[in-house]
Amino acid sequence: MSTHSEQTRPSQPRRALGRVSAYLELTKPRITLLVLAVAVGSFYLAQPKALDWPRLVESAVGVSLLAFGIFALNHYVERDSDSRMLRTV
Repeated sequence: MSTHSEQTRPSQPRRALGRVSAYLELTKPRITLLVLAVAVGSFYLAQPKALDWPRLVESAVGVSLLAFGIFALNHYVERDSDSRMLRTV
């Protein structure tokens, strides 16, 4: 027989999924995709000859990680002002 506290507590996978979802929200994936599209497009236009695929992949991964970090840091820096705004509460 399960107790009331066991029934109201979320399961381990559900909590893990919630945590992953929160981290994903911190990185703003849709904006990061736009930044990545501009970076890859700029890389393509800057190549005089054939595309250097390894360098393109390295650049794309670097730009993505940089954007993820910047957006997460932005959430941290603006947490006080965001808590007072109606649209971000």
